[in-house]
Amino acid sequence: MTRRELLLAFAAQTQQPEICIYGASAAGITAAIQARKMGRTVLLLEPGRHLGGITVEGLGSSDIDNHWFRNSPAVGGLAAEFYRRIGAAYGRNEPIYKFESSVAERVLLAWLKEHDVPYLLNAQLRSASKQGPRLTHLTLESGQRIHATQFIDASIEGDLLHAAGCRTTIGREANSQYGETKNGIRAENTYRNFEV
Repeated sequence: MTRRELLLAFAAQTQQPEICIYGASAAGITAAIQARKMGRTVLLLEPGRHLGGITVEGLGSSDIDNHWFRNSPAVGGLAAEFYRRIGAAYGRNEPIYKFESSVAERVLLAWLKEHDVPYLLNAQLRSASKQGPRLTHLTLESGQRIHATQFIDASIEGDLLHAAGCRTTIGREANSQYGETKNGIRAENTYRNFEV
């Protein structure tokens, strides 16, 4: 069997994990790892060529402990574990919040391998199929179908949500939409000692 025939045979298979996560951004990766920690089967799909989203594509700095205030105590869970792993990759026994993209990619790949998370790169979404209001499966451009009990859209722009026909809001809605008082643009800023 040639490599092409093997790839076509794989593409024709139907995958059926419990959870399908579309988008291997940092959010998608941590969702997959948490699902595996909870004993769930998962498949992580990334339409691009790299895992990690903007964390791997050049945003190697965060706003954590980046100003006059120290906010790292607020970082917990898998985010804290990621930064500890970044620190370990640099030979440090502490979290590091500024890092090279290549280091972040190595850390994320090792983390996925450690938790046995299967993933597909270049998995462009062709369509999403529903039965009533429930999403039942995805079809990729390769022709491969992914059935799952649950789907998570961790893409940067909500690709799966839109393919499934979900209504979404882009930008900020008015305070009156949900009876909020702190949403949207505020005329005054009470968190600084100066007018904005």
